[in-house]
Amino acid sequence: MPPGLAGQWTVGLVFTFLTAAGMVQMTAAQTVRQSLCPPGILGRMNGSTHFMQAGLLPLGPLLAGALGAWIGLRPALIILGGATLLWPLLLFLSPVRTVDGK
Repeated sequence: MPPGLAGQWTVGLVFTFLTAAGMVQMTAAQTVRQSLCPPGILGRMNGSTHFMQAGLLPLGPLLAGALGAWIGLRPALIILGGATLLWPLLLFLSPVRTVDGK
C-alpha cells in the first residue's frame, strides 16, 4: 500500500465498503433467520444470536491488534483489507441467496 494520501484513501475506501457490506450481511442474516425459524422459538433464536455476536465482538479487534504487532501495521491492514473484500464475495456465491423460508 502506498504511503501518504493514496494509502489513507485506500484504507478509508476499504473500511467504508466493510461498513456497507456489514449492514447488508446483518440485514440478510436476520431475514434468513426469521424466515427459517418457527415462530414459537423466534425470540430465543434472536436472543441467542445477539448473545453470541456480543460475546465474540471483542475478538476481532484483539486478533487484528495481535496481527499488527506480529507482522506490522501496514501488512496487517493489507491482509485485513483483502479479507474485507473477500467475505462479501463468498456470501454472494453461497446458497444463502436462494433460501426460501416457505
